[in-house]
Amino acid sequence: MMGSGGYAASAVALALLLGGLADAEPAEQPVFISIGGGAVDSAAFRWSSALAQILSRPPGLPKCDAGSPCGIPGIIAGAQTYDRAEPLLAAIAEGKVATGILSGTQIYEARCAPSKNRPATDIRVLKALYRQPLQLIVPAESTIKTAKDLAGATIAVGERGSDSDIAAAALLEAYGPYKPRIKVERMAPDMAIQALKSGAAKAAIFVGHLVDLPIAELLAHGGFKLVALPDSAERRRMLRALPLFEPDSITAGTPPASLATISEHAFWVAGPALGAVPAEELVATESSSRNAARLAELVDPVVPVAEGEAFHRLPAPLADGLQHFAVASHLPVDVVDCPAQIGSK
Repeated sequence: MMGSGGYAASAVALALLLGGLADAEPAEQPVFISIGGGAVDSAAFRWSSALAQILSRPPGLPKCDAGSPCGIPGIIAGAQTYDRAEPLLAAIAEGKVATGILSGTQIYEARCAPSKNRPATDIRVLKALYRQPLQLIVPAESTIKTAKDLAGATIAVGERGSDSDIAAAALLEAYGPYKPRIKVERMAPDMAIQALKSGAAKAAIFVGHLVDLPIAELLAHGGFKLVALPDSAERRRMLRALPLFEPDSITAGTPPASLATISEHAFWVAGPALGAVPAEELVATESSSRNAARLAELVDPVVPVAEGEAFHRLPAPLADGLQHFAVASHLPVDVVDCPAQIGSK
């Protein structure tokens, strides 16, 4: 037999349960959103996982506390890994993945210079997320002090069509001609790092965040260093060939020092699988002050771009509804034209 204390406890528990249900948001069918990122040790995957946490708000949860991080009611978001940009681009364009994180150069090339086997992709930008610097890396004891010192060297760059490959071609054209000529070896990033370690390559060019492994490990142990790209006529010529890149600096080395370089933005983009989920609601939730601190914690040490840069130097047009969001938020919008569009003006 239950005593009066038991009845009282049951009544309190029932009242709390009913109160919680009363505060819960109306139950509805969940909407699933996929967010494609890079490999699990990359800044892109760190961001895709963070966005999935910030955006998710499964049906039936209590209403969010005022000011606390809060997702979109009914949304369940999940991060997916992609080791290369090309398969992720294809998955977004074909509607297999709703959204993804890609470099400005990859989006721009897919839109403005598509390959023979694939038509131009109709991928739309949601916003810029973070910066990816160009990193020219050489052994610590190397006599290569500037980009002009690369003459005669074997340089490891990314696979054909990668950001590293495109940036390396622009660098060598801008700082050359080189005598004796440079030998360029295209390979996957992990193979480029092995080529540096073995001495088969005297330098390597990467485009990505310094937090990306194993590049971070390569620089952490002191056996390799970054070569700066300070402002010069050659760098300005290089930037004209890379419309998504801008002057920047990175901090690296022991002790840490700031080095001049160039960088591009990594963008959050969407394809046809976004469906009925408003792009404006996704970006407004991600950008809201209540979610900003939590998002910064999740992506640390990758630094989000300032909101004022969210729609700056876009590699493709904004997704539907975001022009209104940008105007309402007083954020400037500029889309980089394709070469044919520039010539027609």
